[in-house]
Amino acid sequence: MPTMLEDIKEYCKACDVCTANTKSNLRAYLFPHDLATADFRVIGIDFLGPISPISPKDNNFFCVITDYFIELVIPVALPDQTSQTTAECIYKEVV
Repeated sequence: MPTMLEDIKEYCKACDVCTANTKSNLRAYLFPHDLATADFRVIGIDFLGPISPISPKDNNFFCVITDYFIELVIPVALPDQTSQTTAECIYKEVV
């Protein structure tokens, strides 16, 4: 067990499939973004859902808006996750 990490690394280095699919040993962030310098200059948007049961207002998704500067999280219940609904949500909640 003490050498398990090294053993795994050695196994991957010797594996033809692993080495064929590795182009570089340099890694980057998955989705790098600019550093926020003021409120709502850089935001993140993600969806949660579908959620069951559907709410009385026919909402079964949450749009989660995050402001990276002040780390504010705004969850908004939505009926779907279309671009039109998302744009209206951003305009109403952020702009």
